[in-house]
Amino acid sequence: RSILYARWGYKGDPFYMRVGSLTAAPIGHGFIMWQYSNEAEYDKRRFGVVLDLDLDHVGIETGLSDVGNVDLFGGRLYVRPLFSLDIPVLSNLELAGSAVADLNPDNNKTLLYTCK
Repeated sequence: RSILYARWGYKGDPFYMRVGSLTAAPIGHGFIMWQYSNEAEYDKRRFGVVLDLDLDHVGIETGLSDVGNVDLFGGRLYVRPLFSLDIPVLSNLELAGSAVADLNPDNNKTLLYTCK
């Protein structure tokens, strides 16, 4: 309980990884997933993973809510076709695709009652 998370790098670095508790975790620019946290319940610790890899021309961002019990996962793959031009605005232009899936949106793992 004393270790909340472990992190390598910072968001925006060529390699960024965070394992453990996730707070304010976005994917991409935050249009699909913004400020995600897997800390909703204090007594139920989750082991989430965020992994970002930026290789200049291509990159990937991923997020996983809990390794043991996956509720939410997503990713973003992007390409910078004009990166080598070294033009301030055009070199950072990205063509990207993002997807996020919430496998249990109600957080309802068990059937509470049945109707007969």
